[in-house]
Amino acid sequence: MSISYAPISKLEADSVKLLAKGEYNFLVVECVEGIGPQCAYFNLKLELDSNHKKFIWYDRLIVSEGWQWKLRHACEEMRILGAYSSGKLEDSDFLKKRGILLIDHQLDKKDNILKAYVKDYGVRLGSTMPKISSIETKVHTKQSTMANIELPIDEQFNDDIPF
Repeated sequence: MSISYAPISKLEADSVKLLAKGEYNFLVVECVEGIGPQCAYFNLKLELDSNHKKFIWYDRLIVSEGWQWKLRHACEEMRILGAYSSGKLEDSDFLKKRGILLIDHQLDKKDNILKAYVKDYGVRLGSTMPKISSIETKVHTKQSTMANIELPIDEQFNDDIPF
C-alpha cells in the first residue's frame, strides 16, 4: 500500500515553525484569486526574508467590506494603488511585488495553540498609522514598556471602572 501526498520544499517545511513577531521583507511569488461563498479573495504565497533567512508564508487578502483596509494597505505597499483604485484587481497585479509586512501572534481557539499571521502591510515599527473609522479620533503615541516601539493610543479608550 502507498499513500499519495504533495511533497514540500525545505523552505516550506521550515516555514511551519512559529515566526517571531515583527517586520519582514516580502516578495509575492504566487497569487491565486478565488471566490468563496461570501466573498472574493487573493491567496498570496510570500517569500519572507529575515536576517538573510528565507521562509514561505501564505496570506489571504479578502475583498469584503470589513477587510478593505488590509487589501488597500497591501496595494499601497506593493505600489499597485492605481489598480486598486480602478476597482478591478487581478492576480497578476500582485506577482513579483515586494514590500514590508508585520507578523503578529494570536491564539487559535479551535486548536488552542499560538499561531503567527500577517497583521498588516506597510507598517513600520514605531510609526503611528491612523485608525480607519467613520469617527475621526486623535491618535497619540506612548512608549511601550515591553519594547522600544511606539504604539498608537486612542484618547477615547477608557478602561476605568466606576464604583
